[in-house]
Amino acid sequence: MAAFSTRAAPQGLMPSFPQVKVDRVNAADPSGWSLQVTALNQDGESEELLRHKVSVFLKEGSDPIMPAGLEPIVRFDSGLPEPGFDGRMKSIRKADIRQAAIIVMAAHADITRQVGQAMKEALDAVLNGLREDARVGVVFYGDKVMVIWSPDGTRVELRDVNEYQHCLGRLRSEAMGRPYDGPQGAVGCGGLFSSPSQVTGGLKTLPAGQGLFPRLFGIPEAAAVMEAARLRGHSPLDMRSGEAVGDLFATGGLEAAVRMLAAATDPSTSREIILISDGRDGYLRFADVESDRASRSRSCVARAKECSARTGRAGLDHEGGSRACTRQVLDCAIPKVAGALRVREEAVRDYMAALIRKLRLFDIRLSVIALPGTGDVGLARLKILALKGRGTFRSAGTIGGLVPVAATPLAEELATQVVIHPDRGLTPNTAYSVAVSVDDDIYSGAYRFTTGESVMFWEGTWRRARSYAIRKLGHAWGPVVLWIAAVLAALLAVWLSWKMGKGIVGLIKKIGGGKARSGLKDQPRPRVPGLKRPG
Repeated sequence: MAAFSTRAAPQGLMPSFPQVKVDRVNAADPSGWSLQVTALNQDGESEELLRHKVSVFLKEGSDPIMPAGLEPIVRFDSGLPEPGFDGRMKSIRKADIRQAAIIVMAAHADITRQVGQAMKEALDAVLNGLREDARVGVVFYGDKVMVIWSPDGTRVELRDVNEYQHCLGRLRSEAMGRPYDGPQGAVGCGGLFSSPSQVTGGLKTLPAGQGLFPRLFGIPEAAAVMEAARLRGHSPLDMRSGEAVGDLFATGGLEAAVRMLAAATDPSTSREIILISDGRDGYLRFADVESDRASRSRSCVARAKECSARTGRAGLDHEGGSRACTRQVLDCAIPKVAGALRVREEAVRDYMAALIRKLRLFDIRLSVIALPGTGDVGLARLKILALKGRGTFRSAGTIGGLVPVAATPLAEELATQVVIHPDRGLTPNTAYSVAVSVDDDIYSGAYRFTTGESVMFWEGTWRRARSYAIRKLGHAWGPVVLWIAAVLAALLAVWLSWKMGKGIVGLIKKIGGGKARSGLKDQPRPRVPGLKRPG
């Protein structure tokens, strides 16, 4: 435990370690609420909480919670409640909970074949950290936003999520209540697979990186940038913006993942997004385009001509120009390029703020793996997404380290998450703050949540039965079998009630009839008095 208790200093946007964090609270049913918790040691590796003492602190209201002055509502030691406390703590793999995850992966032109192969291994490693019955989707983004699907249940294919014929039309029909009617085990375009094994067994290779306009966020480029890119011979592979199919499902990979989770799962599901990316979005040659435009701007050209006239050597063309003239051109162009990059980053910042609000709205946790070679700007974006998305950021410096350094630790974190059910009901429609401590030494930050409406007792039983059926039979057959069993049980109950009612009525008649006959038999017959004749 010494390694888990040693504190490390924070570095930049990275959080301090070790740490324990509340990942999610499910309080839709105030009488049976739960929280999910993970812990990381000083190296940022997952810690098995079932081996430690864990305390849960609760306070009504949205103010920050200070566990130092509070008594815990429940304490566990090695996964069991201590004397005087009631509750349950289980590994997420064994808990009565539903899980859904979507992995979002970069697939643009600057993703090399070697990196792509390592990403496939990282994907398999992350999938191994999920529950066996977790619903899973995979999104690739380049110039297009692509999703995997299975038309027949035996193979996995790749489709553009905004392609109307195969994907967008299917998504819209399912939203209107017409479920996908493919063969057994088939998954409609934009749908979620019923287990991670369907993905690992069906997706043999990742798509080759292509496209110079990656849509991690899907922020539109300015018309001037698109024109400059066209003059360089670069055009987006996705040119369907003029199709008359209404609004697109999603313009970016992260937006697609959020919408797929919101459409395919209910709020009680533990929702995860895992982003494997370099953080780049938009035209990859944007800096070069802006540099060309700046160096050819009217002010910079005038300065170059003045310098070349004075020295007799070229200044606009950096190659062959004098150092003095080249320096003057750069001094003129660099601030313009920096200004354009700053405006672009402000747009990204605004988009990220809106995305984080959506993650909070749909209670989705976002964890991030940064690819080898990710630049400083990309790293900053990815760290902020993980930090604000209540997830974990991991980075690999080399291609060979992508799996052991980043993907496998993330999978272990997902697998060692615990679900705690305190045996204490909450007030409906009330704000609370909850925090967790490990071994009375490491404390989490406050997690604020609001409880839902009061739930009737049979609703919780039905959810548990549905979860069990899905866990055993999958999402395709689990709900169907459960409804059939419920109908049969209802018919059996009606039949038993009818039989019991009929038997009770017969018994009452029998008892009542017997008493009547018995009463007539026991009474003496009335004697008719004899009359004497007169005289």
